Amino acid sequence: MENKMAEKMDYKEIYDSIKKQYKNTDGLEKMKNEIYQFIKINGQVSFIELEENISGFKGNCLFSGTNKTILWQGISALALDSLKLLILEDEIIAQKVSPLDYHIDGKILNYPIAKNASTNYQTIRWLPLVFNLPVKAKQVQKRMDESEINIIGQNGGDGAHYKELAFI
Repeated sequence: MENKMAEKMDYKEIYDSIKKQYKNTDGLEKMKNEIYQFIKINGQVSFIELEENISGFKGNCLFSGTNKTILWQGISALALDSLKLLILEDEIIAQKVSPLDYHIDGKILNYPIAKNASTNYQTIRWLPLVFNLPVKAKQVQKRMDESEINIIGQNGGDGAHYKELAFI
């Protein structure tokens, strides 16, 4: 119980620190809403789709996870913070997907592929993800074999919570 409370406090501190970076949070809220609505309408949305459809999403930041994993590169600070907040608010989750999904969309990162979020890698790895709403992810999980897709987040998978990926 204490561990869960400490975890919630850590996320609250991260949430508060992100919000404090913005004197006017209108832009942040607008970006969050655009990302959320796009994911809600389309489901299983890649970083490429967000780049192509959300104005201001592209930038020069690196979205990294734990254990030497890269989630995406070339994201704006505003988009990065918006995704972090949506994840902290449990509005969206991330799903690990095959790099072929990104290849089909026309862009892959030039790193070895991370097999999961919890392995301590010696070299930098790319963890290909798509974003979904928690309810839609449950529906997808019921239809797909666990070996084909591993949901990272509140709905199962290897037990690693995406929030741990995003902030270490």
